[in-house]
Amino acid sequence: MPKITEARRASRRAEIARAALRCFARKGFQATSMAEIITESGLSAGAIYVYYSSKEELALEATRYVLDRRLEELISVRGEWPLPHPGILVERFMTGLHREIDDLGILIQVWGEAVSNPKMSEIVRGVFVTVRSYFRDFLEEWFSEEGGVDTEEAARRAETYAPIFVALCQGYMVQSVLVPGFDGREYLKSILHIAPVL
Repeated sequence: MPKITEARRASRRAEIARAALRCFARKGFQATSMAEIITESGLSAGAIYVYYSSKEELALEATRYVLDRRLEELISVRGEWPLPHPGILVERFMTGLHREIDDLGILIQVWGEAVSNPKMSEIVRGVFVTVRSYFRDFLEEWFSEEGGVDTEEAARRAETYAPIFVALCQGYMVQSVLVPGFDGREYLKSILHIAPVL
């Protein structure tokens, strides 16, 4: 019997993670069972458990899958010249999330689960650290190029502003789910007027 290649293994894991995301979107994280994820994936229980041991692990992989795709997309922004306003980064990040996950409420559910579930808390912390690190690196480069400050000052400012831009992303997600009539386009447009101090 031929061995499964790493590429095929990664593809199968992503396929299962996407099935889990669809289930979470329909019923919520808590109400979704592994049996429902197995049915949604079209695979056997044995095939699923080769790749994942629990729903929490699946949620971790689904979150990483979405995040990795977003970061791959955003990394290319750092190759643009001149570097765009950091608000454009938020816009691309959120637009990409919407493409990947139609219902951002899934992410809010995962955050809620993280409050009382140590495993989920570790997942969410890891995601936030990764996203914040990316924004910090981008802002450091942006302050250096646009502000003309030295490396040390650019790093200091980036450290100050990175959590703010992450919070703008979080704010978008929360308001898009909970605020009636939320206008995502206007929200993203308004961020372009919030210029970090150069």
